[in-house]
Amino acid sequence: MSTRRADAQRNRAQILDAASVALARDPTISLSEIAREAGVSRATVYRHFASVEEVQAAVMHEVTTLGRGVLQAGLPDAVAAVADGQTVAEQVIRLFTAGVEADSIQSDAIATMAHPDDTLIETFGPMMRATVAEGQRRGEFLRSLDPEATAHALITLMIHSGRRGHRLGLPIEQLVMPVRTFLRGMEVAPRGDFDEPGD
Repeated sequence: MSTRRADAQRNRAQILDAASVALARDPTISLSEIAREAGVSRATVYRHFASVEEVQAAVMHEVTTLGRGVLQAGLPDAVAAVADGQTVAEQVIRLFTAGVEADSIQSDAIATMAHPDDTLIETFGPMMRATVAEGQRRGEFLRSLDPEATAHALITLMIHSGRRGHRLGLPIEQLVMPVRTFLRGMEVAPRGDFDEPGD
């Protein structure tokens, strides 16, 4: 990769990182102010984006791409049960933990969206529905659960837990507790606490 191309990519990433924070703070911010926040010239911002709306769209694209990457990394484990003989619930906890730790740009960008929950549920709903259905197929989750409604509720809980943790700087384990409790309620025979992430 040429030095010029590497610099352009670095500048774009720097602009998006700064914009995700700045837009969450002030949705009416201008491109000039975003440039100042990013520590680059206005011309540099204008080389990449023609409007604040384009910046917002790019930030959301980064968030969904990053989120899909986290899910794609975790989905084979969650649905195919490849890793360590873990339950689907344990894999959901690991997936949530990875998502929370992935990058703070997600939480900052989510704050700029008009209806963040709807967008994220639409993005991640199919994977979570498949995960709930897989847990039912294996006899881990109650058959009486509606996979669609359960996935919706679980993703909403994850979004709010992650957002609260980002805002308050809470430790991962504190964010995971309500998700663990929800998952226990889904189990045919609750087993108590799941393994801690990384164990």
